[in-house]
Amino acid sequence: MRKKCWIIIWLLLIITLVLIGVYLFTVYGYVKGELEDSQRAFNYHKSYMINLSFEGKIQKKINEVLYNHDHRYSIKLNLYKLNPKPSFGEQDYPTYYEFKTDSVLFILVSQSVFSQIRVNQKINKKVKDYYIEINEKKIQLLSKSKDKWLP
Repeated sequence: MRKKCWIIIWLLLIITLVLIGVYLFTVYGYVKGELEDSQRAFNYHKSYMINLSFEGKIQKKINEVLYNHDHRYSIKLNLYKLNPKPSFGEQDYPTYYEFKTDSVLFILVSQSVFSQIRVNQKINKKVKDYYIEINEKKIQLLSKSKDKWLP
């Protein structure tokens, strides 16, 4: 009788461990898929921003303190020229950029960029460039590192 109880306990334990293993494997696969999708979206939107060209004027500088005490520096641009125009999937990528219209762009910038620019300055970005030009001065807007947005 006692031997049967131990066999049943061991079988239940093995079944429980197998079920926990299957559950963890499923969760791991889901998390891995989410991370891959996030990285793919990040790469797509960063590539779009690198290949974007625009000319415009800085309308507003925005310095927000987020809930986790990080500063988020962004600028609002009024665009005169924009190429290519954003398609449906390229209209925004929070918190990095957002097109309100084809002529209004909010974009995340580093503290360095934020401190070097002023409202009403003309801004220019060329195709396949990580830099913006302000008053004929080049300032790095995007990181050349694959996994980072800001330099």
